Amino acid sequence: MKSKSKMLKTGLAALFLAAATSVFGQSIDKTNDGAKVNVGPFTAADNASRATALPGLNLANERRDVILFYNDASKPGLTLVASRTEDLSVITPAPSRTAQEFTHYRWFYMGQDGAGAVDGTAFGGAELVAEGLLKTYNAAGDEKLVVTNLTEGYHYFKVRGIVNPDNIAEEELCNIQEEEYVIYVLPELQVAATGTVNGGTAFQYCESDVSEGGTQAKVEINATYGFVRPNTPAVGDFDVKYRWYAVKQAADGLTWPDVSAIATDPTTISDIELLETSSSNATGGILPDFFPQISKIGKYKIFVEAEYAVKDRNYSAADAGGVRVRPHVIYRGFTQDSGSDMVLTVTPKPGKPHITIENITD
Repeated sequence: MKSKSKMLKTGLAALFLAAATSVFGQSIDKTNDGAKVNVGPFTAADNASRATALPGLNLANERRDVILFYNDASKPGLTLVASRTEDLSVITPAPSRTAQEFTHYRWFYMGQDGAGAVDGTAFGGAELVAEGLLKTYNAAGDEKLVVTNLTEGYHYFKVRGIVNPDNIAEEELCNIQEEEYVIYVLPELQVAATGTVNGGTAFQYCESDVSEGGTQAKVEINATYGFVRPNTPAVGDFDVKYRWYAVKQAADGLTWPDVSAIATDPTTISDIELLETSSSNATGGILPDFFPQISKIGKYKIFVEAEYAVKDRNYSAADAGGVRVRPHVIYRGFTQDSGSDMVLTVTPKPGKPHITIENITD
């Protein structure tokens, strides 16, 4: 008689980082967080049996880290962790026996669309081929898959949990159970800002337009954000938060403060002014029209910084000492005028002249 070992459903959890999409029906919906993507495990993330099978599960961290930031220099990664014991709740009727520990795991990379297993050696090591990577559990850590060098967009993974202490041929086993997990890497953004003049030709207004309690509406800036490289879903499905800054020309009338290092908080640099921080997220790839309100006379360049709303780059640490955390996910654009940085001039409101007399002849 053939001996049969049941293979029962395993859950996945992100030990360090994780993310996902909707083809598999992923259970973490990020729409209310500013991204129209469904990510995470196929099983409901808060499923009681899943929580039991994954004693180290932290749902709050998983909801956050199911989305990864992209870093072109180092490439993002994470570790997928399969449960050690089988989930018997998926069997009807459920057996009365104690759940067994998995003896083996077979991991698959399902591509960026989840359509089927493909070669995943670029992300999961030399053995993550289309036929799957078989790992025998011998010691702690053998239930994990280290994923590195992830590219932008969706990445689908799948694992089979195998209970096979007798080393029977895998194709002879019954009731193969699998779990899917999908990671989403936020694509790089680019921000484009263009200045326009309402009722004139010069990017100029008078200091009194702002300093006397009013708001100037002559100089307007329109800005959009988009992907550096095409990806799915469309950029309009992602919200951003943003900040506007003014850079004042130096007193020599020639030079400008150096703001090239995005890692440096601009407000710690002389003659840089934070003009506005978004009170609500920008949506649909378009920032609200912006009218800079600068009351001090001088010449200025205006730039905007945008960040994804779906994940806070400061989740692990706050900016400190003028140095910003994860500057690679701060996307900056200077306002343009015909292909060059727009220069806004705030001119003085002349005071009243007075007259006296000299060189008298009478």
